Amino acid sequence: MLFDPERKTWIDTDTRVNSSDPRIASKLCEAEAERQRQQGEVIELKGVRPSRSGRTHTCIFEREIQEDEQP
Repeated sequence: MLFDPERKTWIDTDTRVNSSDPRIASKLCEAEAERQRQQGEVIELKGVRPSRSGRTHTCIFEREIQEDEQP
């Protein structure tokens, strides 16, 4: 789905994946985004950020806010 320009979006950084390699982490995050798209979410992966320990990465998603949803 495409983003509706009339709706607000928010940056979601709540999802973590267990991978020290940023390429693998990016693939895992994209798989998570695809799973959520299948459920009807409007979501796009913006990138991954390594944790301080380097063992995990945080997925950075942009999500469209639904009218009944608060970020």
